[in-house]
Amino acid sequence: MTEHPSHETLQLLANGELDAYAALPVRRHLELCTSCAATYASLVSFDRLMRTAPLLSPRPEFTQHVLSHL
Repeated sequence: MTEHPSHETLQLLANGELDAYAALPVRRHLELCTSCAATYASLVSFDRLMRTAPLLSPRPEFTQHVLSHL
């Protein structure tokens, strides 16, 4: 890989959505490029955080309350 992978490609790799053939040159690049490796690590960390964050549900009257103020 002669160019830096795109942010989208790094995100796909972090999500496990790149097949092994496409992931290989990106992983090799990450071994050599500290900037891309840091971006990738941030994406992986954020992905883990979002997967473990609790889902919040609004109160049942939330929609009615908002609509009454419009």
